[in-house]
Amino acid sequence: MWYRMMAIAFLTNGLCAFGARVLQGMGLAATHFSLYLAFWYTAGLIVSLFALLAHRPGLCRSEIVIGGLMGCFSSLGWVFMTRAIARGLPGYLVFPIAIGGNLSIVAAVGVLLFRERLSVYGYLGILTGIAGLVLMAVA
Repeated sequence: MWYRMMAIAFLTNGLCAFGARVLQGMGLAATHFSLYLAFWYTAGLIVSLFALLAHRPGLCRSEIVIGGLMGCFSSLGWVFMTRAIARGLPGYLVFPIAIGGNLSIVAAVGVLLFRERLSVYGYLGILTGIAGLVLMAVA
């Protein structure tokens, strides 16, 4: 179940970043970012609920609270990022700072706070994230 949820999060978040870059490239970030984000967060919520409720009858309070907080913080981050793009900041600066900051913070918290040891897959995941940032920045 955990792998299914992580795959959904990976795909929806990655597609959201790609779409935001396309929106910025087409000059539509200033006028369409709210609709775009509403679409992606609603779609992500629906897909995640179907995947979760297919295996369990319901959600407990802590799952709703933690999921809601994660969704709020994530959506606020995307709102600020798309507003920065809409106000004319270049995408080659906005995307690496916003997404690279998340990647760095998550890796640092895992290693420093939770004392996680990175495996080969962990390092490959970080390198893949960095490669994706470089591709988004130059494309």
